[in-house]
Amino acid sequence: MSEATPEMTFAADELLNLAIMTKMPVLIVEGIDDIPIYERLSLSVNVDCDVYAAATLSKGREGCRGVLDNISEIRNAAEGLPVEKFVLGIIDRDARFYRNELDLDPAIFSLNYYSIESHYVSACSVEFLIPRFTSATKKLISPEMAKIIFDSIFSEISYLYYVSLEALKNACDQAYTAEFGYSDSIKSIINRGLHIKVMDKKSELDAFAKGLNLSFSLETMLKICKGKWVGEIYSDHLYSAMLGLPGNCMLEKVPQCQACSAGEPQKCLYRKTSFFSSDILMHQAFHNTEAQYLGYIKAKIKDLSVSCRAA
Repeated sequence: MSEATPEMTFAADELLNLAIMTKMPVLIVEGIDDIPIYERLSLSVNVDCDVYAAATLSKGREGCRGVLDNISEIRNAAEGLPVEKFVLGIIDRDARFYRNELDLDPAIFSLNYYSIESHYVSACSVEFLIPRFTSATKKLISPEMAKIIFDSIFSEISYLYYVSLEALKNACDQAYTAEFGYSDSIKSIINRGLHIKVMDKKSELDAFAKGLNLSFSLETMLKICKGKWVGEIYSDHLYSAMLGLPGNCMLEKVPQCQACSAGEPQKCLYRKTSFFSSDILMHQAFHNTEAQYLGYIKAKIKDLSVSCRAA
């Protein structure tokens, strides 16, 4: 076993040998913030594994490139061992996917949506979050009610589809003159009015989307919209929707609670019971390991654990 270099917490072969000896699989993810999310997902399927951010293994190699480089280094040190039975690198479905740049090692797992944050933009999050910050139970926030609230939010943020197409075309077509790219913050784009200006390119962007077999839908938006963009805007709108629930309850625009039905709106069950903000909502959403889009990730982690123990 080689000595760890100053640039790495573990040498590549050390990380692989550790997984082999302990029968504990290793996940390598893009960022530090991803670590607790994947640890929760692993524990939700009764898998104990080690989760590392790419940059903590190889300094200076972050994100998707860092994951790919780490897996490549482990593969080169493996001496023919089946790395994919012990180690899994998880990468975002970013513009590389649409540029056909991912000739993936079997130990690499690409997400179905742009990033892990994207998987929490759903009616499941509405159903999960409202009871955590109000006294409204699931009798009031049923799956059907959560979907109504989410669909309303989606209709308000659907402009992100064309915002994302603009950024994606910028990332795929070097000759294209774009208004912005994925490196811009979504609030900067909105504050400059570029989310409106980009609609002038709707026909051109529709043609670009058609060439990639993309069409407008929530699923497509979650695939091409930067996870931090859609997470930030979605949580802003969910925050506003939650603040408006007591008023809507009094007007019977949502299932009315007992207090409002009895003429005591000051005791409305939809009133917040603790402080929350849009940022808090998004981070709390990451605790929902049963969100509908996460199943395939949990299944992959479970399969890795089985192969690791059997090898």
